[in-house]
Amino acid sequence: MNRVGLANQYISSRQGPQTATETQLFNQARELANERIIESQTWLTENWDPFVVEMKEVTIDLWE
Repeated sequence: MNRVGLANQYISSRQGPQTATETQLFNQARELANERIIESQTWLTENWDPFVVEMKEVTIDLWE
């Protein structure tokens, strides 16, 4: 997400219309962010959800 922020900062600091390089920079940052979002969602689905289900089944005796 840092790349998206840096790209946005760079692009917004200039005067005038976006250049081809700026458009490419922003598109690359957006694609990278989308890839990371998909990876995060996959991890949550494959690892976190089963962990939560498993932990809900654990019984802890508070008086021991």
